Amino acid sequence: MRRFAFAAVFCLAGVTYAGEAERVFDRVKSSVVTISIRDESDQIVGEGSGVVVETAKVVTNCHVVEGAVAIKIKSAERDWSGSLFLVDRQRDLCLIDVMGFTAPAVKIRVSDDLKIGEPAYAVGNPLSFGLAVSAGLVTARAQPPRPAEIYTTAALSPGSSGGGLFDSDGRLIGITTRVLSVGQNFNVAVPAEWIGELRKRGVAPIAKKVEPGPDPKWSDEAELLRAATKWQELADWCKRWLEVYPSSGNAQELLGLALMNLNQLKPAQAALLMAVQINPRSAFAHAYLSMVQYRLPDRKAASASLARAIEIQPRIGYFHNLRAEWLEAEHDLEGALVAAQKAVQLDPGDTRHWHMLGMLRHQKNQFQEAVQAYRTALKLNPNNAGSTSSLAAALTALGNTTAAREALTSSTVNKAYDANTWITLGENEKAQGHLMEAEKAFRKAMALDPTRADARFHLSGVLYKTSRMTEAEVMVREAVKIKPDYASAWAILGAFLQQQNKKEEAKQAFFRGVESDPTLADGWRGLAGLQREQRDWAGAAAAWGKLVQLPGTISSDWALLGEARMKLQQMDSAFDALKHAEQLDPNDPIALQTFVGYYSARGDMAQSLQYADRALAVDSADPRMWSNKGYCLLKLQRYPEAIESFQSALKLDPEFTNAWINLGEAYLRQKQLGKSIQALEEALKRAPQTFDARLYLAQALLGSNQFTKAKAHLDLLANGAPSHPVVLYMTSAMYVAQGEREKARPFYRKLKEINPTLAGELRRKSPAGVLDD
Repeated sequence: MRRFAFAAVFCLAGVTYAGEAERVFDRVKSSVVTISIRDESDQIVGEGSGVVVETAKVVTNCHVVEGAVAIKIKSAERDWSGSLFLVDRQRDLCLIDVMGFTAPAVKIRVSDDLKIGEPAYAVGNPLSFGLAVSAGLVTARAQPPRPAEIYTTAALSPGSSGGGLFDSDGRLIGITTRVLSVGQNFNVAVPAEWIGELRKRGVAPIAKKVEPGPDPKWSDEAELLRAATKWQELADWCKRWLEVYPSSGNAQELLGLALMNLNQLKPAQAALLMAVQINPRSAFAHAYLSMVQYRLPDRKAASASLARAIEIQPRIGYFHNLRAEWLEAEHDLEGALVAAQKAVQLDPGDTRHWHMLGMLRHQKNQFQEAVQAYRTALKLNPNNAGSTSSLAAALTALGNTTAAREALTSSTVNKAYDANTWITLGENEKAQGHLMEAEKAFRKAMALDPTRADARFHLSGVLYKTSRMTEAEVMVREAVKIKPDYASAWAILGAFLQQQNKKEEAKQAFFRGVESDPTLADGWRGLAGLQREQRDWAGAAAAWGKLVQLPGTISSDWALLGEARMKLQQMDSAFDALKHAEQLDPNDPIALQTFVGYYSARGDMAQSLQYADRALAVDSADPRMWSNKGYCLLKLQRYPEAIESFQSALKLDPEFTNAWINLGEAYLRQKQLGKSIQALEEALKRAPQTFDARLYLAQALLGSNQFTKAKAHLDLLANGAPSHPVVLYMTSAMYVAQGEREKARPFYRKLKEINPTLAGELRRKSPAGVLDD
């Protein structure tokens, strides 16, 4: 009922804000304009918003208009020409002169009296759809030394920049400037009173330097460089282009493409974000941005950008093929197949689409269909080594090894291609368990092309399977020497070194692997497992945190992340990770075991016991889980059941020290002192330094009046922990029981200083006057 009531209140509030937003919009719409930015060809390359602040003057953000070849102001379905009048770059405010423009100026409200939680309404031109209003709240004001910006939940989109942020009376309180954090609906406006300071702070714009001679054909030359894949030359050309035309969306788009291919991902992302801001309708800018985001990796943003590209131009086969690649990487073969079929349908002349279709059919074990797709790809490009190799693999899967060998040997384009065919043949032989033939194939590839790191990598796998560990390590070391960024080889080398207990070298190898490829799941998993072995819980949590962001994460990855976070006392985030593991696999043993510890640490022994029973249902031969179940029962004071569980653990593992200790404690609580003493002595045989075992044993010996033996254990405990309250309590109690009042008092007095409550309990249980000072 509470949830329903809250929803009803929220809905009523939404109606109220909607009505007020409409009234504000009607009041100010004639004072808010759309600004279009034109390039050297008078084409629109970007749009934004502006606010009329005085006769024939419009204010906007400098980043909207600066560098424009021409500025157009649209109001009441009419276009006006504008020119930059004053520029305040530090505050990102520019004043535009619009000759003959007579729209009314807004009323400005000083923001000093703005209150947090006050309604705010953003009016502008989001996504180039025309003027619109969005409602929100003033959420904060920036504090010194930051500029006095206004933070609001009123939604902004590309095109909103330079628009107005108004209060409920239609007074301007700010100029909407930017989104502070993508996806969080937390946006920024500069205070309206800064507009009044533009006349003092602003400077006249600097005229663009005009290069002598005719203007180069920027776009044509860039396209030639792109087609020739001359990425560095293309990047340099686009930077020159942008010096002359800073607002060219095409130049930003091609610069981003070039930087992406030069593996300069962060600068590429910045260029492409600018490109989509300048021209939100450029499908290829969104597609290139998605590719950069995917590699960073920011998979959620990449998916959104690619979806936007397809929305703008749904008939580009390349976009659908890209989606197929990503879905395949995430193991969504059905979704990938739909996307690949769409790519082939839209662009049947592209060999890449047919190859992707064949690969997906292959993975779904539809080998005959895969063969047909690969053959079509090879008709379009007979020298495609990848399609030839894949065709051979599909034919091999159909049992047609003769046709597979014919496919591999039918074309010998160059030495590298020959090496490719032998590597493919070796992989096929290895997949069928023909390790000797696979080894021959990989060695043949190495002989044909000594620079092939992948031949050595695959050969190392064969050598490992045939127990030639030293040779396997030599091969994988040679692979990373030839190709230092060979991520998979670094991961395998890390595993080899870890098996040899060379943990620091292994850690460095795993680090090299994930540095070379941040999406390398085996690298993150190996690094996390090694750090777990070393009890480096912070490092393990960080590595598993990276791993679970990748596609194809398994339940145990989340479970081990939960375990590491629990070790770091990050209980809430540990619980979230464990729940995620449980959703992926309700029977994941690591998740179930860790949940036992989680609820035990929280003191919820009943819930802990439920997870212990679930873990035992999965694996009843795990002595740890029998001991964990016994511990839960012990804390729930269900002693007979606890004893049975500890006995089950010890039948499975008689050397399980912790189970002996817990069994001894359970017998102690049951007053079965003889059995308790036997169990605890067994524990101390295996682990003489165990404090709990000796403490419980001393207690059992005291309970059976074996004072001499009890004193020997208490003396040992006191040597290691002279101020331990329970040791002081038991020592004093022992002397009281023996009637040795003077010996009891020093221990009692010390206990009274450390733990008055426990001392009071001892005094109450002792004969009257024995412990009086």
